Amino acid sequence: MDLAIWTARLKQMPLLSLPSPARPWIFLCLGSALLGLAFVWANTPPLFVLSSVLVAATWFAGGFVLMRHAGLGDAALDQPSLASRGGHRHGRQRAGWGWVALAAAGTVLFFLAGTWVLSQIPLTAAFVETAVVSASWTPLWLTVIVALVTGWGEETFFRGGLPRAWGRRGQAWSLLAYTVSTLFTGNAVLVLAAPILGVVCQAVYNRTGRLAAAWAVHSAFSLGVVGLVPLLFVP
Repeated sequence: MDLAIWTARLKQMPLLSLPSPARPWIFLCLGSALLGLAFVWANTPPLFVLSSVLVAATWFAGGFVLMRHAGLGDAALDQPSLASRGGHRHGRQRAGWGWVALAAAGTVLFFLAGTWVLSQIPLTAAFVETAVVSASWTPLWLTVIVALVTGWGEETFFRGGLPRAWGRRGQAWSLLAYTVSTLFTGNAVLVLAAPILGVVCQAVYNRTGRLAAAWAVHSAFSLGVVGLVPLLFVP
């Protein structure tokens, strides 16, 4: 089907007919509520996977709707951080991908080290153990896939769409919203990780102008922390 027809249909979606200030809040509240359900159902794999898929779908839909409304068109994945606009864009992107790889590796090492430290502190050790036990209910490979897809959705919404919907200082408010949303997991370790991961992902997005760069860093986080922590920190 012609892309113009799909674009016209997208503009007719009920969510796009709502007042602009309401759109981000609807997606934010819905995604956060579903995230809470996913962790409530962590010990029931079918419900956990289903709710996690719905979380990812909500973040993706919200991000693309908000980016579309911001006028980014069909280049949403390659647009626009302010840092990438202007001259020498391609040179910046080539240099930026090396920085993305470094940021991804540093993120994994930092969070693995941080998880080990938290596991040694009585006050936070229980949260690390809870996360490991919760992950053990679902096959590790499936948990990693769910974490990857959900992480891409988070970046699409919180780095791609939400900052534009909130205008000036939108990135800062989006980072706060991302952290607050993580509260619905009920896990203090994930809440502590959220603002740090958010800052790194926003930085690589701003540096390269590509949402895929934020996806890459979040993927490294998911593979390193969600994939390795259950293997390294067995209760």
